[in-house]
Amino acid sequence: PELLLLDEPAGNLDHQQREELINKLKEYHRQTNATLVITALSEDLHFEQARQFKLLNSFLTETKITASFTINEAEEINDHASPA
Repeated sequence: PELLLLDEPAGNLDHQQREELINKLKEYHRQTNATLVITALSEDLHFEQARQFKLLNSFLTETKITASFTINEAEEINDHASPA
């Protein structure tokens, strides 16, 4: 299909399974150029070069993905970069 709608596809997966799913979806996109619409409550599911939208308090906003980090990874990077 040209459009895949995925609602919480990684909701019950562990980290390794989540990474495998992301890699398979990326490969599918590369092969077919299909549009993937993925809903996720967690920000841990992300793709490079994706358009990301957030729905918060009834407002829909587009956010720019500048790097491929999970929230936890970004917090760790920030903690190490902060002066002591």
